[in-house]
Amino acid sequence: AKISMLNRFLFASAVLALSSAHANSAATVDGIADESFWSSAQRFDQFVTVEPFNQQAPAQSQVVMLQSLPEGLAVFFTIAHAADIPRTKPQTQRDQLEAADRVNLIIDFDGKGQTAYNFTVSLSGAIEDGIASRDQFRNDWDGDWQYAVKESAQEWTVEMLVPWTIAAMEPVSGDTRRVGIYLDRVLKARGER
Repeated sequence: AKISMLNRFLFASAVLALSSAHANSAATVDGIADESFWSSAQRFDQFVTVEPFNQQAPAQSQVVMLQSLPEGLAVFFTIAHAADIPRTKPQTQRDQLEAADRVNLIIDFDGKGQTAYNFTVSLSGAIEDGIASRDQFRNDWDGDWQYAVKESAQEWTVEMLVPWTIAAMEPVSGDTRRVGIYLDRVLKARGER
Protein backbone atom coordinates (compact mmCIF):
# COMPACT_ATOMS: atom_id res chain seq x y z
CA ALA A 1 0.00 0.00 0.00
CA LYS A 2 1.19 3.48 -0.84
CA ILE A 3 1.71 5.72 2.20
CA SER A 4 0.81 9.32 1.53
CA MET A 5 3.50 11.96 2.02
CA LEU A 6 1.43 13.82 4.62
CA ASN A 7 0.84 10.65 6.64
CA ARG A 8 4.62 10.13 6.91
CA PHE A 9 4.80 13.20 9.14
CA LEU A 10 3.48 13.21 12.69
CA PHE A 11 1.31 16.29 12.76
CA ALA A 12 0.22 18.02 15.91
CA SER A 13 -2.68 20.40 15.98
CA ALA A 14 -2.36 24.01 16.96
CA VAL A 15 -4.94 26.73 17.25
CA LEU A 16 -3.55 30.05 16.12
CA ALA A 17 -5.24 33.31 16.98
CA LEU A 18 -5.52 35.43 13.86
CA SER A 19 -6.35 38.62 15.72
CA SER A 20 -4.09 41.62 16.01
CA ALA A 21 -3.42 41.05 19.73
CA HIS A 22 0.30 41.50 19.14
CA ALA A 23 0.01 44.32 16.61
CA ASN A 24 2.50 46.46 18.54
CA SER A 25 5.06 43.65 18.79
CA ALA A 26 6.71 43.49 15.39
CA ALA A 27 9.10 40.61 14.86
CA THR A 28 12.76 41.24 14.24
CA VAL A 29 14.02 38.02 12.69
CA ASP A 30 17.55 37.82 14.09
CA GLY A 31 17.77 34.43 15.82
CA ILE A 32 17.16 35.96 19.27
CA ALA A 33 13.79 35.61 21.04
CA ASP A 34 13.84 38.99 22.78
CA GLU A 35 10.53 40.42 21.55
CA SER A 36 7.76 40.66 24.17
CA PHE A 37 5.35 38.43 22.23
CA TRP A 38 7.49 35.34 22.87
CA SER A 39 6.39 35.33 26.53
CA SER A 40 2.88 34.23 25.47
CA ALA A 41 3.94 31.85 22.68
CA GLN A 42 2.82 28.22 22.46
CA ARG A 43 5.74 26.08 23.67
CA PHE A 44 6.64 22.57 22.48
CA ASP A 45 9.37 20.61 24.29
CA GLN A 46 8.21 16.98 24.42
CA PHE A 47 9.85 15.45 21.35
CA VAL A 48 10.72 11.83 20.57
CA THR A 49 13.28 10.27 18.25
CA VAL A 50 11.75 9.08 14.98
CA GLU A 51 15.04 8.29 13.16
CA PRO A 52 15.91 5.72 14.32
CA PHE A 53 12.29 5.03 15.16
CA ASN A 54 12.60 4.30 18.88
CA GLN A 55 10.28 7.03 20.22
CA GLN A 56 12.72 7.75 23.06
CA ALA A 57 13.38 11.24 24.38
CA PRO A 58 16.39 12.63 22.49
CA ALA A 59 19.65 13.10 24.40
CA GLN A 60 19.94 16.63 22.97
CA SER A 61 16.84 18.66 23.85
CA GLN A 62 14.94 21.14 21.73
CA VAL A 63 12.27 23.71 22.48
CA VAL A 64 10.06 25.30 19.85
CA MET A 65 7.83 28.33 20.34
CA LEU A 66 5.03 29.40 17.99
CA GLN A 67 3.29 32.76 17.96
CA SER A 68 0.63 34.06 15.61
CA LEU A 69 1.32 37.66 14.59
CA PRO A 70 -0.59 39.92 12.20
CA GLU A 71 2.24 39.56 9.65
CA GLY A 72 2.58 35.78 9.93
CA LEU A 73 3.53 32.76 12.00
CA ALA A 74 6.62 33.35 14.14
CA VAL A 75 8.60 30.24 15.07
CA PHE A 76 11.63 29.96 17.35
CA PHE A 77 13.75 26.80 17.78
CA THR A 78 16.27 26.41 20.61
CA ILE A 79 18.44 23.38 19.81
CA ALA A 80 20.80 21.90 22.40
CA HIS A 81 24.02 20.73 20.77
CA ALA A 82 26.83 19.72 23.10
CA ALA A 83 30.30 20.96 22.16
CA ASP A 84 31.66 17.38 21.89
CA ILE A 85 29.18 16.41 19.14
CA PRO A 86 30.37 17.30 15.62
CA ARG A 87 28.31 19.95 13.87
CA THR A 88 27.43 19.34 10.25
CA LYS A 89 26.97 22.68 8.54
CA PRO A 90 28.04 22.70 4.91
CA GLN A 91 27.26 25.74 2.79
CA THR A 92 24.74 24.57 0.22
CA GLN A 93 22.48 25.98 -2.43
CA ARG A 94 18.79 26.44 -1.73
CA ASP A 95 16.86 23.15 -1.52
CA GLN A 96 20.05 20.99 -1.17
CA LEU A 97 20.10 20.15 2.57
CA GLU A 98 20.50 16.38 2.70
CA ALA A 99 23.67 16.27 4.85
CA ALA A 100 23.26 19.02 7.43
CA ASP A 101 22.12 19.71 10.98
CA ARG A 102 18.76 21.37 10.46
CA VAL A 103 15.29 22.15 11.77
CA ASN A 104 12.01 21.63 9.96
CA LEU A 105 8.62 23.26 10.18
CA ILE A 106 5.89 21.72 8.09
CA ILE A 107 2.54 23.46 8.26
CA ASP A 108 -0.85 22.47 6.91
CA PHE A 109 -2.58 25.85 6.94
CA ASP A 110 -6.04 24.31 6.55
CA GLY A 111 -5.48 21.39 8.97
CA LYS A 112 -7.04 18.90 6.54
CA GLY A 113 -4.09 16.69 5.59
CA GLN A 114 -4.25 17.61 1.91
CA THR A 115 -1.39 20.07 1.38
CA ALA A 116 1.40 21.28 3.66
CA TYR A 117 4.34 23.65 3.26
CA ASN A 118 7.86 22.76 4.36
CA PHE A 119 10.32 25.32 5.79
CA THR A 120 13.81 24.00 6.64
CA VAL A 121 16.81 25.93 7.96
CA SER A 122 20.27 24.40 8.45
CA LEU A 123 22.86 25.31 11.05
CA SER A 124 24.83 27.06 8.28
CA GLY A 125 21.81 29.22 7.40
CA ALA A 126 20.96 27.40 4.17
CA ILE A 127 17.27 26.80 3.49
CA GLU A 128 14.89 24.44 1.79
CA ASP A 129 11.20 24.94 1.19
CA GLY A 130 8.62 22.92 -0.64
CA ILE A 131 5.09 21.59 -0.82
CA ALA A 132 3.92 18.18 0.42
CA SER A 133 0.67 16.81 -0.93
CA ARG A 134 -1.03 13.49 -0.38
CA ASP A 135 1.29 11.65 -2.78
CA GLN A 136 4.41 13.74 -3.39
CA PHE A 137 6.92 16.22 -2.05
CA ARG A 138 8.16 19.00 -4.33
CA ASN A 139 10.98 21.35 -3.40
CA ASP A 140 10.70 23.35 -6.62
CA TRP A 141 8.46 25.87 -4.80
CA ASP A 142 10.36 28.82 -3.32
CA GLY A 143 8.43 30.85 -0.79
CA ASP A 144 9.25 34.34 0.47
CA TRP A 145 9.82 33.98 4.23
CA GLN A 146 12.36 35.19 6.79
CA TYR A 147 14.83 33.24 8.93
CA ALA A 148 17.96 33.73 11.04
CA VAL A 149 20.41 31.38 12.81
CA LYS A 150 22.55 32.01 15.90
CA GLU A 151 25.12 29.56 17.24
CA SER A 152 26.89 29.18 20.60
CA ALA A 153 29.04 26.50 22.20
CA GLN A 154 26.11 24.55 23.68
CA GLU A 155 23.16 25.34 21.39
CA TRP A 156 21.90 27.02 18.27
CA THR A 157 18.70 28.90 17.55
CA VAL A 158 16.58 29.46 14.49
CA GLU A 159 13.94 32.12 14.16
CA MET A 160 11.42 32.07 11.29
CA LEU A 161 8.62 34.33 10.17
CA VAL A 162 6.26 32.73 7.66
CA PRO A 163 3.84 35.36 6.28
CA TRP A 164 0.14 34.54 6.12
CA THR A 165 0.25 35.51 2.46
CA ILE A 166 2.64 32.67 1.56
CA ALA A 167 -0.09 30.16 0.72
CA ALA A 168 -3.71 30.07 -0.37
CA MET A 169 -5.84 29.18 2.65
CA GLU A 170 -9.50 28.37 3.02
CA PRO A 171 -11.45 31.11 4.78
CA VAL A 172 -12.29 30.65 8.46
CA SER A 173 -15.06 32.15 10.52
CA GLY A 174 -13.95 33.89 13.69
CA ASP A 175 -10.48 34.89 14.74
CA THR A 176 -8.76 31.49 15.02
CA ARG A 177 -7.44 28.96 12.55
CA ARG A 178 -6.70 25.29 13.34
CA VAL A 179 -3.55 24.15 11.53
CA GLY A 180 -1.50 20.98 11.41
CA ILE A 181 2.18 21.33 12.29
CA TYR A 182 5.19 19.07 12.23
CA LEU A 183 8.44 20.12 13.94
CA ASP A 184 11.77 18.35 14.04
CA ARG A 185 15.49 18.73 14.22
CA VAL A 186 18.07 16.58 12.45
CA LEU A 187 21.35 15.79 14.22
CA LYS A 188 23.38 14.55 11.25
CA ALA A 189 26.48 13.30 13.14
CA ARG A 190 24.29 10.80 15.01
CA GLY A 191 21.80 10.07 12.23
CA GLU A 192 18.93 11.24 14.47
CA ARG A 193 15.67 13.06 13.81
